[in-house]
Amino acid sequence: MSGLPRELLKWLQSLDLTYSVKNVKRDFSNGFLVAEIFSRYYVQDVEMHSYENGMSLKIKLDNWGQLKRFFNNRGIQIPENLIEDVVHAKSQEAAADLISVVYTLLTGRTINAPKYTSHDPAIDRDDPAYTRPNASSLLASNIRESEMSTTLQDQTTAASRAKSVIDEHGDMLRSMRETEPSRYALPPGGTSSAVSMQRMLRGPAKPVPPEIEAAQVRFQEVRVTAVDRNIAQLRASRDPALGGGNSYVSSVAAPTSMHSGAGVAHASQQPPRTAGTVDVVALLTEATLQHCPEVLLYVQQSTQPSPRAFGLLVDELALLPLTEVQTLFAAAKANAVAPLVHACKAEPSNAWQVFALLTPALITIDASLAFDSVCDFLIAFGKGLASEGVGSAVLTKYALPHLLPLLKSLAPLKAPKLLLTVYGLVPETAASHIDAIRALQEVLDDQSAFVNLLPHLVALEPSFNDDLFNLFIYYGVMALDLDSSQLRSSAIGVLAVLADARHGLILELLPKLDSISDSWWEVQAQLGRLGATLLRHVDARLQSAGPISLLTKSLKSRCPGTQIIALAAAAPLLASYPVLLPTFIDSLLSLPAPQRRLMLLEAGEAVPVTTANGTAKEASPLPPMWQPLQVASALMDQARAYNLDTLEPQYADVLTALESQVGASSSAGEWGAWLKTNKDYLYVALCDEELCVPMASFLLALFTRVTEEALPTFSTLLSSLRMLCDSCEPGGLCHRTAITLLSTLLDQGAPFRQAITNLITNFDAPMRASLAELVAKVEG
Repeated sequence: MSGLPRELLKWLQSLDLTYSVKNVKRDFSNGFLVAEIFSRYYVQDVEMHSYENGMSLKIKLDNWGQLKRFFNNRGIQIPENLIEDVVHAKSQEAAADLISVVYTLLTGRTINAPKYTSHDPAIDRDDPAYTRPNASSLLASNIRESEMSTTLQDQTTAASRAKSVIDEHGDMLRSMRETEPSRYALPPGGTSSAVSMQRMLRGPAKPVPPEIEAAQVRFQEVRVTAVDRNIAQLRASRDPALGGGNSYVSSVAAPTSMHSGAGVAHASQQPPRTAGTVDVVALLTEATLQHCPEVLLYVQQSTQPSPRAFGLLVDELALLPLTEVQTLFAAAKANAVAPLVHACKAEPSNAWQVFALLTPALITIDASLAFDSVCDFLIAFGKGLASEGVGSAVLTKYALPHLLPLLKSLAPLKAPKLLLTVYGLVPETAASHIDAIRALQEVLDDQSAFVNLLPHLVALEPSFNDDLFNLFIYYGVMALDLDSSQLRSSAIGVLAVLADARHGLILELLPKLDSISDSWWEVQAQLGRLGATLLRHVDARLQSAGPISLLTKSLKSRCPGTQIIALAAAAPLLASYPVLLPTFIDSLLSLPAPQRRLMLLEAGEAVPVTTANGTAKEASPLPPMWQPLQVASALMDQARAYNLDTLEPQYADVLTALESQVGASSSAGEWGAWLKTNKDYLYVALCDEELCVPMASFLLALFTRVTEEALPTFSTLLSSLRMLCDSCEPGGLCHRTAITLLSTLLDQGAPFRQAITNLITNFDAPMRASLAELVAKVEG
């Protein structure tokens, strides 16, 4: 742990971290130990089962992505450039400075240590000149290979970074020439010419023997190999997400197999030409571009297409505006699919050209809508092939080998569309889907990648026959026993979908599911979702105990992601299973305020929950799904169960969400009875500056709904107003809010006008003075 001040060493040792720090630059780069440090101070916010202690770039970005979201939620400021330099392990100083910043943030104490700068550590001018960095070593230390696949993917940005490093090095050299003139001075009698300098450094030139001077020197001819790949493919070959030698372009460059399984063709092997082989690019150009000639202006000077124009557009697809990509592929889908299908029916190997052309484009496209446009074209193309009976053969021989890199490395949000492309090539039957799934498993030859795709695959199925259901349940049950929490979460997600189709077989798995001890938030969220799914189908009296147990465990989690998913799953079930109410309310109240308020928006959008692999799960807001009076009753029961003297802000959040529902649910008599039961809590809240405004708004909606049912509670309201006048600052927020509430009721007329008049007759002198504006309005 050299390189860290003594005070930092003692602090780290006191935290009892899982792993000891041996190499500062390496050990902190993946963010695992940083997360563990914060977990000691933010127990509820940083849960270590979400982090993995590995050194791959994917794991590093995963861990730091979660940490950055935590930093944003908590308002923790850590310089982005410092984090980037630690992630890419640029220097020991960067890691040491990061830990110093974290130490100051968490303890409030500062460390007197040298500050790190974004480039290499400052050069020690006492070092010999030959030990100082040159331009090459500076570039190597400041631009890591891992950065070229993340922050420096853009060549302009990378060039700019390199230029800044070289410029700084040049400035340093100029400074050294001024401060160390003796080092750069010429010897006496020397000149400034390059020849003199060379002689000074190397000495006099040695004579060349005559036999060598007379010898003939033969130079080997330089052979230039023509590049047979397009721009998109060349870009794709640099895509780090497709590492491991599995990218399409790397397979084109060498005749290596993408998969060793039988029955799957190599993407590197272009089928031999036959009498039925057509030029697919020329076909696409002719069929498509006459319907959208304006798109051509992005790659040439005129709207008259050349035979290779469609290929040129695909090469530049990542640079085209989204609307032009959508226009291009909409025209291709409408006009080129039929002739392509006809050509592939006559010679199926023509499909190789289609996937060889478009797969690199799918790799380079970042915009999801542009990606969808290309996939929609391929789906239409695949359905055409399936209808002609050649889709299955094309899938295994030409499509899957090309799509393999994408299937292994694709962003989760894009997976469903790509899998639809796979399904598009086979008939819409259960048997054909089973064959496609098995072919997919064979070509992937990667258990983790395949299990991660299973939730997307099962969600695409409109229905299940016995064979298809059994296949998915087999995969799901087998994946439950895998070591990875993420894969276990995917397995439970598959079972949750299957439970909607045939809950009986899933019920038999409850003992195994209930015994899962994995505390990772996604696993717990999926278990809660599965429990809720089962509760929608089972006999409430005989079969509900197991599913209720799963859902209750999920609600009791204090990880916001788990809570959000569990709350959304439980809300529609509260009427049928009131036993869930106490745990539901407890979970809702313990949710962090920003997430709770999003979940309580009646007309709000679905709340996204980002998983560890980047998938965004969505949870619907709660108010449209629950019964308001039932929730209001459980809310106040919870306050009494905790022996609260007054309501807390989270209770006011829930009542605010119920405000708009008071008038459209249950009867006035039922809400009136609820008011009489809970009047003490509601009226005392008017004396709290943090609660008075939302509570007054809720009470106004409640009074408007129950009208005369509210009048018997006005004696309690009088007591609260007396407390308000005694304890709150005159003219303050509580006074103004109470006056506004009572004035609004007064303006509504009967039955409130007379009730408020009677209320004021019971005011003592201090109350009349504090609420003089209201008194004047009534008596004036």
